[in-house]
Amino acid sequence: MNPGKISKYTQIIAQRTGSYILSKLGGISGLEFKGERNLVTEVDKTAEHMVKDYLGKKFPSFKFRGEEFGGDIDSEYYWLVDPLDGTNNFTHSFPVFCVSIALLKDKKPLLGVVYDPNREEMFSAVCDRGACLNKKTIVVSKIDKLKRALLATGFCYEFKDQSDTN
Repeated sequence: MNPGKISKYTQIIAQRTGSYILSKLGGISGLEFKGERNLVTEVDKTAEHMVKDYLGKKFPSFKFRGEEFGGDIDSEYYWLVDPLDGTNNFTHSFPVFCVSIALLKDKKPLLGVVYDPNREEMFSAVCDRGACLNKKTIVVSKIDKLKRALLATGFCYEFKDQSDTN
C-alpha cells in the first residue's frame, strides 16, 4: 500500500465532491436539524454517499465512517469523512466550507485531505511526509510568541446559554 498514491486518489475524490457541493451553493433544499442548531442538508447526504462510493470501489476492504450516516471503524484501515465541513456556512451561502477526508490505520492518522472548493485550495498530508497546499510544501510557522503571531478563531454556533450572544 502506497499512502502517497492513496492521497492523490483521495484528492481527486475531494475535488469531485467539492465541485458537486459548489454547484448547489445558494439552492438549498431538504434542510434538517441534528440537535438544536446543527444543520444537515440533502447536499451533505449526497456528498457523503459520493465519497463513500468512490472510496468503496477503490478500497473495498477499508471501513468508512461519515458525519451524516456514521459507520464502522472496527478495522485496521478506515476512512473518517466530513463531506461538507461547514454546513452552517453553506446553508447561508457563506463561502467558507470544505470537504474533509482522512484515512486512519490502527486508529492513527495516516493521511488527510481538506479541499476548499471556493478557493480551489487542496490541503494534503501524509504521515511522516509533511503537508502540502496545492502540491507545494507547507510548514508550521516559526513564530513562537503569541504577540507576533496572526491568530484566527471561530465561534461555535451551538451555545448552551443563548442569553450572552448576539
